[in-house]
Formats: sequence, structure tokens, C-alpha cells
Amino acid sequence: MSDTTFRSILLLTAMTLILAACSGGPAPAAEGQAPEVTPIPAASLTPSAQATEALAAIVNGEPITLAEFQNQLQREGERLAAVGVVPADRSAFEQTVLNNLIDQVLIEQAAAVQGIQVTDADVDEEIALNIEMAGGEDAFEAWLAANAFTRDGYRESVRSALLTARIRDQVITTVPQTVEQAHARHILVSTEAEAQQLYEQLMNGADFAQLAMQNSRDVSTRELGGDLGWFTREQLTEPVVANVAFTQEIGVLSQPVASRLGYHLIQTLERSSDRPLDEATRAGLYEMAFERWRQSLWDQAEVQRFIGG
Repeated sequence: MSDTTFRSILLLTAMTLILAACSGGPAPAAEGQAPEVTPIPAASLTPSAQATEALAAIVNGEPITLAEFQNQLQREGERLAAVGVVPADRSAFEQTVLNNLIDQVLIEQAAAVQGIQVTDADVDEEIALNIEMAGGEDAFEAWLAANAFTRDGYRESVRSALLTARIRDQVITTVPQTVEQAHARHILVSTEAEAQQLYEQLMNGADFAQLAMQNSRDVSTRELGGDLGWFTREQLTEPVVANVAFTQEIGVLSQPVASRLGYHLIQTLERSSDRPLDEATRAGLYEMAFERWRQSLWDQAEVQRFIGG
């Protein structure tokens, strides 16, 4: 099989990364709010339902069985082992697997509330494309075996991935195509004294780009003369720098500005209230909007765990 893997596995991998990369959470999207999430009432399980099968968790009244969790844990462990990876912290690995299962239940519940569905025909079509891309049934079956998938398990993964993609497509419609952006440049140094010295040189006519190339600690912009390019408020890692860039007058050189990284001299070159987003920026805002929406599901959820911490 070529390095071009199946469409739905790419999709599933992307969704898994989105769901797993939530420690601390990204900054919210620049404009627009993710759709309000309709709370899903937590329906209590009947005593008989609780007694029939051991549970790993209950999510808004919906059970995740211990067998489901153990199967997923084994599958993920086998996938990692296939590429020579052994989880350093078994407990953390188990919690990640359980969290991903909870994530998927929350997404499926939200999709049901919003009337978003994936039909058997949709799944059949996706799998047929994957078989074709694999080079036929035999190659496809070999790939399933190599990646610890049963045919039914893979089918459910495709269904989940398609459902996640559809609800994500709905969420990201809230991200605008144009937003306020600034074009600025900066010089980053370690101390306020260094920054003040460079500020005085610039005020006396020194070339900004030349001083940036000679002195700036920001290796990503130093060779560009300190040019940060166009950016939204949320794109800069230091909010204080973004605030200066978006509020000071065009062409004015800021006094030294302190951040966690050091001291900045900032000059805003251009600013636009409705500049079109480039593809990379838009993609980043899409992911932030989806993550914020996904986090809202967790914030409203009633989750009981019966394994781990």
C-alpha cells in the first residue's frame, strides 16, 4: 500500500488529534461563536441495565461498557506497538483512551440533538473508496489486520469519523472569511536596557530591519527583519504584543513592551478590519472553533467514571 492512506483513516486520525489535543485548550476563535449546545438530559440507567454489564463510564446516561473500553485499549495498544511505541505511563494512556471514547459519545449525542446523521450507505461508499485506494479486497484486509481492526470495528470507526466531520463542518460555519488583522514587525531582546538602547537608536534613524537581524531573539522573524506578517489577535503567542499591534497608531514605534519572552519593540505597518483569511489561518481558526465547541460539550456533560482517576 502506498503512503497515501485511506480517506476515512486520514479523517479519523485528524478527528482523534482534535479530540486528544485538549490539554489546556486552545485560544477561542477570533470571530463568531460556536453554535449553542442544547444540553442533553442525563437519563439514569435502570438497575437491570447497570447490572447486566460492567461499565467503564456513563455519559449523560449513556453507558460505555468495560468491554468497549478494553477492546479500544487493546486496539490502540496494538497500533502503537506496530510502530514500536510503548506508552510510558499506562494509567495516562488508559485515561486518554477513555477520554476519546467519552468525546465520541458526546459528539454522537450532540449530532442526534441537531439531526445530523450518517447512513449505512454513506459508510458503504466511504469503505468502497478505501478498498479501491488500498488496491483491492486482499490489500484492504491485510491493512485492517496490520492495524488491529476487525471489519466491524473499522466500519464503526468510519461511521464515527464521518459523523464527527459533519458536525465539525456545521460548527466551523461560524468562522468568518474576513477578520480584523494587523501587519507588524518587532524586535525581541532579553532585557529592558537592551530594548531601550535599541529604541533610542531607532528613534535616531537606525534601520529597523537591520537592527532586528542583528539583535532579535525571535529566530522565526529575525532574518525577515522582524516582520511578523499579517495576523489575527489570537495568532500571536503573546497577547500583550497583539494588543499593542492592534491599538497603536500605524507607523509608530512602541516603547519597550514586556512579555514572558523578554522585551519587544513593536511597529504596526498596516491594519485592516476585514482582511480575508489565508488558508492556513482559516484552518487554524476552524480547529479552535471546533475545540471550543467540543469543550462546551464536556462542560455541560454529566460523566461518571468507573475506572482510573
